[in-house]
Amino acid sequence: MSDGSNVMIRSVIRALSILEAFDHDRQSLSLAELSRLTGIAKATVFRLVTTLESAGYLLRVENNRLCLAPKLTSVAAAVRS
Repeated sequence: MSDGSNVMIRSVIRALSILEAFDHDRQSLSLAELSRLTGIAKATVFRLVTTLESAGYLLRVENNRLCLAPKLTSVAAAVRS
């Protein structure tokens, strides 16, 4: 039995890569842009984005673009300096 040290859940890694695609210069992104930036198929990006939206980590804004949600601020605030 594995000790779990090498266990990675692919969907979690992919969801995190979607969140990490946003930065100061890319504050809102389309599904196509997220797919291109992450290398994840558009259908998979759609499913992951829907989940991240439902969980409160992404918001849909004008022209069906996505941006990071304020919930991430509360998560970041929990990080110790």
